[in-house]
Formats: sequence, structure tokens, C-alpha cells
Amino acid sequence: SPSPIPLPSAMAGAEVLAGLGLAAAGIFRYNRTNYQFDQEQRFEREELRLKMQLERFSLFREDIRDLVELTVGKMDLYHLVGALFLKGCVVYLCEGQIYEPPPTFLLALYYLSLSCSFVYLLLSVWLAMHASVASHSHGTRLLTRFIRLPIPGARQVDTLNSTLANFEAQSKKELLRVPFLGGSNDWHTRQQLEAAAAQGGPPARISELRPEPNPAGPRDAPAHWSTPRETHAWPSVGKAALRAGAEAAMGMGGASSSSSAAPRVAKRGAPAPSIYGSQLQGSPRLLGKDTKFQRTISPRGEGRLVRTVSASSRRSASSDFGSAVDWLESGECGFGGQKEINDNESELLQAVELRTHRHVQLFRRLQARWQCYDAYARVCMALGVRQLVQAVTYFLIGVFMVDNQAPMLAFVATLINQALAVCISVLDIHGLPCYGNLDLSLIGMLPALVACTALYLAPRTPEGELIQDHSYVLALAAYPLEICWFEVLHWVAAPLRDEASLPSHFRTVLFMDVFGEVDDPTEADTLTGRRILTPEDRLQVQMRVSQAEGALGTAQAALRRWEAVPAGWLTPVQRRRLRRTQRELALWMHMLDMELETRKLPKIGDQQVRSWGQLTPAEREEDAFAGMVLGPFEHYTGTEQRNSCYYYDLEQDRFLYENQESAQILTLEQASKAVRKFRKAADAVRKAAAGQLQPNQGLRTYSLASSTGMGENSPGGQGLVRTRSALSTSTASCSPRGLSRSASAIMTEPSSGAMADRKPPVKIEYPRLPWKLTSFLTRIVQLAWVFVGVMFALKEFGLFQVDFQEAHIEEGRRLDGLEAPQLSFELLEVNWPHGRFFRPGSLGRLPSTDGEPMQMLLGSPFAFYRATRLAEPGGRSFHLEEMPAGPGSPPPGTVALCGPRPATDAVQLEAAPLPCLLAAPAHHGIAFWRPGEGRGGAAVVEVDGASWRLLAGAAVPCTDQEAGDAATLPWCLVMVGWSGGEELSIALVALPGGPAGPPPGPDALVIQRAALPRAAPAEPLAALHVEPRSGRLWALAAAGGLEAWDLLPLPARRLGRWQTSWPSQAASLLPTALCEEPDGQGIFITGRTRGQDPGPVLLRAALPLHSGLQERRTAEAASGS
Repeated sequence: SPSPIPLPSAMAGAEVLAGLGLAAAGIFRYNRTNYQFDQEQRFEREELRLKMQLERFSLFREDIRDLVELTVGKMDLYHLVGALFLKGCVVYLCEGQIYEPPPTFLLALYYLSLSCSFVYLLLSVWLAMHASVASHSHGTRLLTRFIRLPIPGARQVDTLNSTLANFEAQSKKELLRVPFLGGSNDWHTRQQLEAAAAQGGPPARISELRPEPNPAGPRDAPAHWSTPRETHAWPSVGKAALRAGAEAAMGMGGASSSSSAAPRVAKRGAPAPSIYGSQLQGSPRLLGKDTKFQRTISPRGEGRLVRTVSASSRRSASSDFGSAVDWLESGECGFGGQKEINDNESELLQAVELRTHRHVQLFRRLQARWQCYDAYARVCMALGVRQLVQAVTYFLIGVFMVDNQAPMLAFVATLINQALAVCISVLDIHGLPCYGNLDLSLIGMLPALVACTALYLAPRTPEGELIQDHSYVLALAAYPLEICWFEVLHWVAAPLRDEASLPSHFRTVLFMDVFGEVDDPTEADTLTGRRILTPEDRLQVQMRVSQAEGALGTAQAALRRWEAVPAGWLTPVQRRRLRRTQRELALWMHMLDMELETRKLPKIGDQQVRSWGQLTPAEREEDAFAGMVLGPFEHYTGTEQRNSCYYYDLEQDRFLYENQESAQILTLEQASKAVRKFRKAADAVRKAAAGQLQPNQGLRTYSLASSTGMGENSPGGQGLVRTRSALSTSTASCSPRGLSRSASAIMTEPSSGAMADRKPPVKIEYPRLPWKLTSFLTRIVQLAWVFVGVMFALKEFGLFQVDFQEAHIEEGRRLDGLEAPQLSFELLEVNWPHGRFFRPGSLGRLPSTDGEPMQMLLGSPFAFYRATRLAEPGGRSFHLEEMPAGPGSPPPGTVALCGPRPATDAVQLEAAPLPCLLAAPAHHGIAFWRPGEGRGGAAVVEVDGASWRLLAGAAVPCTDQEAGDAATLPWCLVMVGWSGGEELSIALVALPGGPAGPPPGPDALVIQRAALPRAAPAEPLAALHVEPRSGRLWALAAAGGLEAWDLLPLPARRLGRWQTSWPSQAASLLPTALCEEPDGQGIFITGRTRGQDPGPVLLRAALPLHSGLQERRTAEAASGS
């Protein structure tokens, strides 16, 4: 039997085991606490990454809203301003009437300009409305379909948590790691443990999942890897896989992972991942008992975990959760690149200039669908405002030249308005060649100046009024000038290129691209004649500048080596050629720098080129032509007349005469060709800036081989870089023979230009509909101006006239052509109540019996007076006696409508009521009332058409011819009025009570209406008078013309026309009223004189023995007898 263990040894062993157990328990608790701390840190890190991702895409969505609001805000402003201008156009069309009828050409210019302004402003509002709706719609589409917040689903959130059971499943090494001795913990995540348990093996180590170096580089890696049909694969995360675990294999790697930007491999047929998030076919319950993981090696050499899913799990998952699940992307890499920012700062800083975010690129592509409407809405508004300013100018010309006879004010107003048009043009348009803005403004200013000058030179009456029949031949020039202005604006508004339908000559277009490189478009020089570069143009120019920079470096390197050759060894021909090449290079460098400075681009010739002696040994080794010898040089060897060829080795500072191993030669011809290459590249920069080259035309990366023609297939059948197999003297030629190797092997690195490897920009298609609509409308407007100008020219030259009043115009011209007889007046003596302050307003003859002196009713603005002729020889004196009136004074324009008094009436005039009515023009009618009653109870009879300015009438007996259905009525009231036009209006109103009866009321019977043309329609009238007994109508013009008609029976018959002649005491008379003598032998006219001695006057003239008047008098005498 075994011997018993001694008790002390057993107790010691138990103590040791107890100590080890206590130590192990302490280590276990320490590692468990460490595990909990690490998992909390991991969860916080991943939570922060998700929040930053959400915040990042929130900024993207905010960018889209700001960009859309930029357009919507501008269009709202266009709507408001356009509506205000449209209201102004309507106000001018409806209310902007010139009081005196202006010439036809001025009316045409005025209303055509208003019409053009209206149509352009309306089109501007319509285009702005389209741009606003389109921008808002496309912006909403981006926000709802593309730029979505990458909100994690339940699957992604489930990968973040860990349990203490996962700690228990860790390896013993991790559970019992001794602090400070065992390194750091290498925890397995829950997903790794579950995957290992499903496969029945240990979990994969991070060392096994670490990717191998990729020789192809990250840029050459494929975007998607090929995987089995029933698998989903995720990229590993390198050093962070131990901390992130299997969530890195499912796209949940930390932000610091260098390979987290590699795209996840989707199931065949699933949509590709993008920065906007993607959805893969699967279910959040795929990690179950049927889920398996296997290690695979991607084509890039990276270790990956591949999860296999059974068909039964997929079916159950699809039935529970559907076929689409949101997967959290690892996030877009910085600046749209392919790497995280850690350890790649230099590449990403360079990517800042070359790349933009994809949401901006998408917006710019969609912006092309409405920015043309935005641009041409502004163009149409500029055209409409200019035409409105032009219409206001024509209106002021009519007011000052025609109405007020103030030519100085007309010219001043024209210059002020046209100066405003010039300011608007300078603010709107830029980039025209030479002095394009001034030329455009001058063409737009000339039509108004021509119209103003034509009216200034037109003949006028002594009162300053225009003669209606004058021909304004000078005004014909306004129409072609307006047409030329529209043609110039059509050219300015046209797109500069076919591929971009934007009017770049309008300055506001430069503000549309907020991503452009123009610092301040308002500071662009409008008189330099240089076109403003769009972002696409600037990119093309920068690519060609990079090309020129590479060619310049090659040319400078070649010349620097030749400049280092000792001057004594150069032949005179070589020295002259070298100096000429140096001057050519300096000239083209200066021209290129000036072009770049004008375009606000960095210069490429600022750095001082150092000579060969100033270079360090390392820089000499890096020279593009390092190792090349210079030559060939030749000289004659004495009397033998044989030329000797030799070469210069710049690095060794020696000349080579004898045979050496094969070497490359840089000839002076090659250096000159390198300069010519630079000249061609510099000229391409100028042409690209001027828009004379197509995009990407002739673009290529300059290298040493391409710049100097050192390739094997260079022109001439041989490369320019030649080698010598034997440097020996030759009597035939000093040209080297043979080639050492191809030029592509000599220099394989491209030029170091910043834009040398930049991809060409994506071509954006712009709709041309706004430009086509604007062009079509402008052509229609031009045709309208052409038609109106041609018709006006035909009218002015008497060839053709479209006017329905042509017959009346011809009749008026015929009558005006007759010489009117003179009618001389004499001054009568009157005892004026208030002396020179009396203002006569109306004059009418009162009925009287036979044997009584003649009496007239003379009215003033304050009272009526009875004017009685004094019984003295000649009857040249009158006595005025004020008559009683009703409350208030008679209104201006009041006339007395009297009728004839029977001769058998023996009642004295003082005791009997006057057979007269008082009448005055009222609003849209005539007010009638009885003398002494006041106008308070006046009855108003409505008159069709415009209100009458002058009024005259008389009560006459009705005849069957005039009365018609009212033949039973004994009296009618003949009313004649003038509303300011070319004709007189006649109305025959029934008067049942006779002249002494009640006045006609609102429902008075209007028996007949007629229009009476005048012989001189252009002359405004001063007074009208109807003689009751004879029915004659007299019309006195303000200029002194006198006309007479025989009213009854209607229609009226014209009796004659005379020209009045005032006495010297009343040479400046302003006539206000007239009246005929009872026997028709004379006519009275009253008014006020102007000048140094103003005052009222009463004139009389004997009527001539006119045939018409004589026939009328004979008929009256026969009827009286």
C-alpha cells in the first residue's frame, strides 16, 4: 500500500493550490473587468461613428436645400419685380394718354415699346416660374431618392453589443492573462465565436485575417469581387479586426481602418453599394444555426470572412422580414476618394482640388435642366425693362413736345432716361469686344433722340402747336435703329457655345454656379474684350496650362545644358541659334504669363531657372537629360580640310573624340524643337481661353519623349535622340548614327503638372428651349418693327396709307388748302363792372320785340349781365346790368339757351320771364335749370361718349323733318357740344314746355343725334353759338378760325370758313364766346387780352355777303313776309 502523505506536505500543497486559485480568480476578475471596459469603449467608438455618419449626410441634405433655395429665392424675386413692371406697362397702356394728339410715328414708337416690354416681362415671369418649379422638384427628388440618412437597422445595432457569456467563451490565454506580462488582450467578438462554433473549429485569429500587400495598388482594385452564388462577403479591417471582430467582416469596421473604404461584396443581382446607402438581399436573422463562415482570399490578396447561408434560413428570413433590409455602410471616404484620411493626408489634400462630393455632382447635373430657364428669365427681364424705359421716354417726349411745347425739357428727360438705360446695360452685360456696351447703349439711345429732334424741327403754329399734315421724314430713322438694337441684343443673348445654352455675356449668369472659381463677377472688366471662363472652360485651360508647364520644363532643361557649353567651343552659327532659341522661349513665357494673369491663374514662369553650375549633385542626377552628351561639334584640322566631329560630356566636363561605349546625344536641334513644342502648348492655352478649341482637343501628357520627339517613330524615320556607336572622325558627316534604346525607356514619368492626370470633365447637356423661345420672340418683334416702319414710310412719301379716315383727312386737307377770307373786327365800348378784372365767359342774344334795342346775356364766373346796346349813332356802346341769380354763382361753361319771342307779345321784358334756359356741362351729361333758380335743382340729361368741354344750343320750333315721332311737339332744343376731338356732336332734344317752360329731365326724349366734321380738326375750339331764329351754328377756334353751318334741317350744311383779324388794341385776344346779331348783319366776340394791358373786350364784325348766308337771309325774308 502506498505510504501516506505527510500532513505538513499536504497542507503546504493545499496552500499552494489555494494561492494559485486565489491568484487565478483575481486574474480572472481583472480580465473580466478589462473585457467590460474594452467592450464599452468599442461600443462608444462605434456609436460615435454612426452619429458622425448621420451628421455628415445631414450636411449633404442641407447642402441640397441651400442650393435649391438659391434658385427658388431668385425666382421669387423675379416674380415680384416682373409683376411690378407688368403693372407699370398696363398703367401706361390704359392711362398713359397724351392729351393732344401726337404724330403717328410717336404713337407707334410709344405703343410698340410698351408692347415689347409687356411680352418680354411676361415671358420672364413664365420662365422664372418654370425654373422655380423645376429646381424645387429635382431638389425634392434628390432628397427623397438619393441622399438619404444611413440610419442603421436592427442587424447593424445587434453587432455592437457583447455579453459576459462571450467573455466566458474566450480562450484560456485571454481569460488568465497576467497583467504587465502577457501583452494586451486579443478578444474575440460574439460574431467570431458564433461563427467558430457553427464550423466546429476555433475562431479565426486576426493574424490569419490580415490582408497581404496589394501590388496593383488601391486605384487598380476591382470595385466588386466575384463570390459564390449563395454567399455574402465583407472586407476585413486589418489591425482593427481583433477589436472590431466580425462586425468588421460585415462592414462595421472602425473609422480608422485603412481598408474600410473597400466596397462590400454583394450577392449576385443585388444593387451596388454607394454613398447613399444600399440594401442587400438578406435578413437580420441570418446569423443562426444555419449560418456558416469560411475564410476566403480576395483577388486583391486580402483575407476575408465569407458567410454562407442555407436556403431554409433565407426562406424563413424572407417570410419574417421581407426581401430588403437596410445595411449600414462604412461611410463615404474623405473628399470622394478611395482611402480614409489616416496615413493618406497628402493624397487626400490633393484630392480636395480634383474631386467633389457626389451629391454636389448629382445636383450640378440636375441643375443643368433648369438653369437655362433661370438665365433667360433674367435676360427677358433685362429686355423688358429696357423697352419700358424706352416707352417712358417716348411718353415724356409727347408730353413735353406736343402738349406743353417745352423742347428743352424733352431733351433733358430723354438724356436722363437713356443714361439710366446705359447704367442698366453696364450692370447686366459684360465681356463684349472693344466698347461693345457703349455701342449697344448708343444704338438704343438714338431712336429717342431722333424722335425728339424730328418733333423739335417740325413746323408749328404761332401758338406753338404742331401742324398735323407735316411729314416727319427724319423720324423714319428710328425704326431701323430699333431693329438694329434688337439684333445686337439677340447676338448678346445667344449662347457662347453649342454645348452650353447659357448667355454668358450677362453678368448674372456668373452667379448661378456657386462652385465656380470666379471671385467676384461684378468686378469683371466689361471693356477688355475677353470672354469670362465658365468652370468647364477654366478646367480645360488648367489642363492645357499643365501641358504647357511640362513642355516648358523640358525646354528649359535642354537649353540649360547647352548654355553650360564653353562659349569658345560653339560655332558662330550655333551661338546665333542658341541666342535666338533663348529669346523665343523668354517671349512665349512672357506671353503665357500675361494670359494667365489676365485669367487670374497662377503663373508658371515665376521661378528663376538656375544654371547648370548652381545645381546640386543630386539635382544633376535627376535632370531629365542626365547622362546625355551635347553635340556634335566640328572644326577643320589644318590644311587637310577635314572636319572633325566631337561631343561634350557635361557631367564629366570633357570633350569626347575617340570611340566610346554607346551614349545618348542631345543636339541643338532637339533643344530648339522642345522650345517650339512649348510655343505650341502656350498658344493652345490662349486658344482654349478664347473658346477656339473643342474640349480635350489635342490634350496629352507631355513627357520627355513626347516633348523632344525622342521616340523611335518620330518624324523623319529616325528619333531625334540619336546615339553614336563610334565617336570617330568622319569626312562625310558629323551626324550620329544608330539608336541605343527607345525613348519611352529613357523617360517614363509624366510631367509634374498639377492637372496632368486629371480626367476630362463630364459633359453636361443643357436644354436649348429657353434660348429658342427668346430668339423666336425677338424675331417676331423685329418683324413687327419692320412692318410698322415700312407702312410709316409709305404714308410719309404718299404712296400708301392704311387709315379708315383717309377720306376725311383728304377733305380736311382740301379745305385747309383754300385761302380763308379775312373777317375784320372793331372794338366796342362797354362799361365793364370791375374794370380790367372782369372775365367774360359766355355770350348769348336775348329775344326782343321789334323796335327794342338789342340785348345780350353776358356771363362771367360769378354772375350774368344784361348787355343793352345804347341808342347812339353807330351803336358802338353797350351798357351792362347785373341780373338776379339763384344761390351760388354760375359754374364755368354756363350758357344761355334762348328761343325767339313772338312779335305780338306786348308784355315788357322786365315783367315777363325770359324764354331761356341755363345749361352747363356735367359728368357724362348736360345740366339744365331755369334762370334765378340756381343749379341745385338742375336736371342732368346723359350724353353718349366723352364729356363735352364746350356747349351751345337754342330752342327752335320743331318741324316734321326734325321731330319725326315728336312732330306734335311745338319746341325742340338743339344742342351742340365739343369733347376735344375732331368732330362736333349734335343732339335734338324734345322741349314740351318751350323756352319758358320747365327744363328737360333725365328721361327727356332725344330725338336725333349727328356728328359734324370740322374743316380744321387740329385746331382746338374756344366758343360755340347757335342762333335761334336762323338755326346757324358758329364755331370759333382758339387760333382765330371761324366756321359756320346751317343746322336745320339735319344733316347740317357747311356755310363757310373765315380767318379773324383783331384790332390793334386786342391783338393778343383770347376769345371765350361769340353771338350773332338779330338781323344777321354782324357777329360779336368777347374775351380777354394778354400782354402789358390785359382786360375784357367786346368786338364786332360785319358778316360778308357770302353766298350761303345770302341765300339763307333771302329765304328768311320771304317767310317773314
